[in-house]
Amino acid sequence: MSVTLAMLAALPARGQEPPRLAAAIGTDGLILHVGEEHCRVFVLLVNEGSAPINISHLDASLFVDGRLVEGKLAEAFLNSGQGTILPPGGHVGWGAMLDLFVKKPGWHRIMWKGRGFVSNEARFLLLPPKK
Repeated sequence: MSVTLAMLAALPARGQEPPRLAAAIGTDGLILHVGEEHCRVFVLLVNEGSAPINISHLDASLFVDGRLVEGKLAEAFLNSGQGTILPPGGHVGWGAMLDLFVKKPGWHRIMWKGRGFVSNEARFLLLPPKK
């Protein structure tokens, strides 16, 4: 899995250093097949600041081809890190089957963002199931 990090600063509390989160998203590869075991999407958050960050309040959203992915599956996926306190230098990541969010074969783009971060945009080709 190759993942590129994109870093953005969140707004700081008065008198505090701004939290610095780096966020990334990636897939198992560039060419994937619907329903294949290795057809997954992964997200990652890294605390690049000097203070702990509670990732329970990030208001994260997932986007495929520029459109917001809505529904309980996307919500559950994005909330998988709830309750995690990232210490300085700490990281957390999780994944899910990509075809929960993308079913139509073709080239696609996927990214996620929330309060204080925006990930890279991962691109992949989704092919029909292997026969």
